[in-house]
Amino acid sequence: MSESMRRREARIRAGAVFILGWLLVTGCAGGGATPPDVTRYVLESPRSLEEMKEEVPCSRGTITVRRFSSAEACNGTAMLYSRGSGEQGAYRYHRWWNTPAEMVTDFLMKELSRSGLFTAVFTAYTSERSRYQLEGRVTDCIEIIDADGRRVVLGFTVALLDVKGDRLRGRLVFQKNYRAEKACRPETPAGFARVAGDIMGELSKKLISDITDAIEQDRE
Repeated sequence: MSESMRRREARIRAGAVFILGWLLVTGCAGGGATPPDVTRYVLESPRSLEEMKEEVPCSRGTITVRRFSSAEACNGTAMLYSRGSGEQGAYRYHRWWNTPAEMVTDFLMKELSRSGLFTAVFTAYTSERSRYQLEGRVTDCIEIIDADGRRVVLGFTVALLDVKGDRLRGRLVFQKNYRAEKACRPETPAGFARVAGDIMGELSKKLISDITDAIEQDRE
């Protein structure tokens, strides 16, 4: 083997060793690191509606709950916070299990079913025709951080329609905004989720009471 060929082969070996070493170093430095787990939360409320079943008269009718829309600011699964000066952020390793609009819709469907006010509660994806239809939009789902501490804000607007089996046209029974805020305790993402669930429980109770009154007045 000539001297030039031996030098060329040595350079190739040196290059291969360098590349292999670089791959091993970069792999150990971060390529094989396990990313932190993301904790996900849902809207839950410990409040029970069992006591309401004795107070709420059954309408002997049905209601369809359409999937809520949402404001652009809360149109995702990020758990948002605001520092009051217009600055907004999101918790990096904490997220909602679903979008606030999806969770509010599911929460209201569950509470309406448990209330006993209607003989059946349907989604908009079923073929059943209902006397009433509920639709809405989530307007707020955020944690506010300012000089007064931390508080959770949750809000939505709803419209109750009397459609009488006609999904394209309906008479507006009422349209209202529901919004509340509470101190965040503990001041953690888990506390944010828990307080948001408590607020949702209170707002849903108020909404069901308003629906009950509206239906009773509608019958008169």
